[in-house]
Amino acid sequence: MFFTGDFNGEIHAWRNGQPSSKRVAGKGHSCVVDMKVSADELVSVGLDDVLRRTKISDSMSYGGAAVKLPGAPTGLAVADDAAIVSSANGLAVVKGDNVVFHYEDPAGVKFNCVAVDSSGKTVAAGSEKGAVVVFDLNGDGSLVIRHTLSLHAAGVCSIAVSTDGAFIASADNKSVFLWDAVDGQIKVKTWQGFHNSLIKSVDFAKDGKRIISASADESVIVWSVDEPDKVQKLSWTHAGGASGAKFLNDSHFVSVGSDACVKIR
Repeated sequence: MFFTGDFNGEIHAWRNGQPSSKRVAGKGHSCVVDMKVSADELVSVGLDDVLRRTKISDSMSYGGAAVKLPGAPTGLAVADDAAIVSSANGLAVVKGDNVVFHYEDPAGVKFNCVAVDSSGKTVAAGSEKGAVVVFDLNGDGSLVIRHTLSLHAAGVCSIAVSTDGAFIASADNKSVFLWDAVDGQIKVKTWQGFHNSLIKSVDFAKDGKRIISASADESVIVWSVDEPDKVQKLSWTHAGGASGAKFLNDSHFVSVGSDACVKIR
């Protein structure tokens, strides 16, 4: 099962192989910004500046407390019992119904996106100034800076951490960079110019061997971590721009776009 959201605040649940979806019932967000699955919950944030948790079931309905966030959210990452939300006001760590930690950049820089590995220990956030900031997430929810990585010539608009926490993929308006999350060194910096507009999302395959990116230039690209020169570009995937792409398993991915279509390949 996977989920999609829209500007009207609706969230739909899709089952693989079925052409129709079920709408999550009840009053939700005014506009969905991001959402992630964590165990048996769907965690979502919206332009109403709140975080919501919804139990995943065949007849889903919004429920539980709406956690007020310290700023308008731009991205969301979840692992274990923590949700990390990026915003113009920094990064907020939410546990249960409370914001337990709030990191603010000393220079007031806005974070456009955030990601975390499956262990919940490595967090990466992309800033509007082009920096990738890597944090260690502690058990109490506090964040401690591990690295600040600078190579992007434009703001980082999407980011992902591999499942094992070994690599970070970051993207701007035309480039995708691959970093070593442990030592902070750049691994691949040749993935430039394949997209020609804002890269809306990046995602690692579960095995960490491939990365998928979706761009406003209407294309989706699959990149090989082990063979960086091996690039599979799917042009004109979504009319008006592709807004997201995510691996479903080792052989299929789902993408969405401005054409209001959900496509599985």
